[in-house]
Amino acid sequence: MKFTISSNKLLKYLQYFNGIINYNNPISILNNFIFKVKDKKLFVIASDLEITLITKIDIIKNYQIGKIAVPAKLIINTLKNFSEQPITFYSENEHILNIISKYGNYTITIQNAETFPTLYISNINYIGTIKLSTNTFSKIIDKTLFASGNDEFKQVMTGVFFDITTNKSVFVSTDSYKLVKYVRKDIIINNNQIAKLIIPKKPLKILKSILKTKKEEQLTIYYNDSNTKFSLSDKTLICKLITGNYPNYESVIPKNNDKKFIINKNIFLNSLKRMALFSSKKNYQICLDLKSQKLNLIAKDIDFSNQAFETLKCDYTGKDFKIGFNSKFLIDIISHIDGENIIFELSKPNLAGILKPFDSLEEEELLMLVMPYYSQ
Repeated sequence: MKFTISSNKLLKYLQYFNGIINYNNPISILNNFIFKVKDKKLFVIASDLEITLITKIDIIKNYQIGKIAVPAKLIINTLKNFSEQPITFYSENEHILNIISKYGNYTITIQNAETFPTLYISNINYIGTIKLSTNTFSKIIDKTLFASGNDEFKQVMTGVFFDITTNKSVFVSTDSYKLVKYVRKDIIINNNQIAKLIIPKKPLKILKSILKTKKEEQLTIYYNDSNTKFSLSDKTLICKLITGNYPNYESVIPKNNDKKFIINKNIFLNSLKRMALFSSKKNYQICLDLKSQKLNLIAKDIDFSNQAFETLKCDYTGKDFKIGFNSKFLIDIISHIDGENIIFELSKPNLAGILKPFDSLEEEELLMLVMPYYSQ
């Protein structure tokens, strides 16, 4: 095997794999990249058996087909210390890799690439596909991923739930304190298939990183009962789904919210950030005290005798009402809502609050829920 490639370009592509490779993996072959030269392209593969990422990169010249296993940590650290230049890799057998740069020559002892467990990748049969733009998918991740949980005892809540039907697609995440329901009406599925997928957090974070640097293109998602594959023009990510039944998210969304106010998003957000500084560091409690056309915010930190009080203008004409929330949760939610103004819907001091954008695009709906912390 032999190929010459740009050092900076190769490093850029390899860094997308950082979220996959565990350099202390007891299965030593998984500490390697697989480099495969075919059709004037370099294919790079990495896997932790739960997630597999495959990317293809243009080769400059001097290519000969072949496949090798390359120690991931060593090759990344080596490339980080090169200036931009053509680098040549060649291997005449499965044990030795030679690297040539303008500074000198390097020899690495390598493992047999044929021992890399890629068999399951090519043998997966998918039952359906979903097609959408990368910009739409980036927005789905941005709106939902932050609200997913971290409790491994509630594993189904550590991912994002894709509830796909023929007329709309619903994306849900929750950690029991926050919940996001994001609806898209412009996503295409094939064969009228209904998909109910729980995508783990880790592959979504990797995809988010990849999509940050890409121009808009089509993303195709292939799925079955246990796996999903995300296919882009130069990258393919395969991951195992979280098994189990996602909680009935509709049952926790209050339906009759008779107290609603509209407020400027940035003014409210900045106020919450200030109030959080004066709230208890144990729970970041703040009180929202609604009165006609105004919202009072109250924060107290009894341990340090700190307190703060602010009054904001808002569009509210209902009865006086008080409710408490964790200010960090509110900040997190409001930071992920687009637009100038937001709608805050409430009903009782012990029921969740609902936040929505005041203006939405025709093809989407966004609802964010936050549980109350205390009431006065």
